[in-house]
Amino acid sequence: MSLAKRIAACRKQAGLSQEKLAECMGVSRQTISRWETGEARPDLEKFEQLCGVFSVSADTLLFGAQSPAQPDGREQSRRAKTHFRMAAAVVLAAAGVLLVVAALLFAFIESQQPYQTWYTALGPYASHLFCTWRVWLLVLGIGMAGAGGVCIVREYRRL
Repeated sequence: MSLAKRIAACRKQAGLSQEKLAECMGVSRQTISRWETGEARPDLEKFEQLCGVFSVSADTLLFGAQSPAQPDGREQSRRAKTHFRMAAAVVLAAAGVLLVVAALLFAFIESQQPYQTWYTALGPYASHLFCTWRVWLLVLGIGMAGAGGVCIVREYRRL
């Protein structure tokens, strides 16, 4: 719908005739007619005055009921879901990093114990890191951090 049609529709909705609106605006009836037919457009001051007379926002008068700057309900819902998935991915990645740090920390602490003196080719820390439960902790942490990172990148591209 054009601006001219919206001006006419708002005037009719307000229950005003062209004469009454012209009187309120301080212009002639012909000026109102030209605005409503699209032959002319109101200047900025008259446009603001029209918004006040019709009790509508400038966006509503310019663009109709739905302003292009305001996303519709589906768009808002999609963005909310994307933000939620992004937050979940950040939590997943952070938990993965914490698990990796915990596995490395446990390996380092146990390598400092005096009764453990055996070594692998990778050194004393590696021998403690490759105990079964620490390996699973490390693998799980790396997997979670990697999956979280991939999800973050994917959701960032959707924004």
